[in-house]
Amino acid sequence: MVEDGFWIDKIKSHCFVTYEAEEDAITTREALHGTKWPSSNPKNLIVEYAQQSEIDRQKGITDRTEVKVEEKQGMVSRERRDSQRDRDRERRERERERERGRDRDRDQDRMKRRERSTSRENKRRERERGDKQQREVKSKYYRRSRTREPPAKLLDDLFRKTKATPCIYWLPLTQQEIAVKEKERLERNKQREERRKKIEQERQEEEERREKERQKRRQEQRRSRSRSRDRRRR
Repeated sequence: MVEDGFWIDKIKSHCFVTYEAEEDAITTREALHGTKWPSSNPKNLIVEYAQQSEIDRQKGITDRTEVKVEEKQGMVSRERRDSQRDRDRERRERERERERGRDRDRDQDRMKRRERSTSRENKRRERERGDKQQREVKSKYYRRSRTREPPAKLLDDLFRKTKATPCIYWLPLTQQEIAVKEKERLERNKQREERRKKIEQERQEEEERREKERQKRRQEQRRSRSRSRDRRRR
């Protein structure tokens, strides 16, 4: 390789090597063409022969391209810086707005807590006044009840109870209730007697019917025997 005979662009897509002898160039192409380098590169190397004019032209094109790329990158970096400044400014504005919103929310919360505290205090006072009035009304009612109402009666005072336990409380019937019960009992006996008589009458009628049928069958049997005797006599 001649002195200063190696050149590669900044993006490492093109590389030119100048050898002193043509045999070295042929050997290098046969060794590198179609291979992968580095091993992580998905593409194969393409090695071709070139003239010095093509090398000079490629270097000039590449240099101009690199200048344009650098200018474009500078413009992109400036645009990015401007965009970043705008985003930072918007972010600071949003943060200041959120901070003002939080301040308003804290003020509203303090006002609501103060209002709730005042409302609870008023309700507590109203409950205390209502409880006091209710206690006064109950005490008056109890005093009036003790002076006017007789003591409550117990079950032992109202009913009779059995001696066996558990006790069964009961009351004797009044004379009116006894009369009603007796009337109901007589009515049931009367109905029972009427049903008994009816059943007895039906039974007698059934026996008379059966007796008539038996007599009828006996008469028919006598007639039949009598006719039989008359035939034998003839």
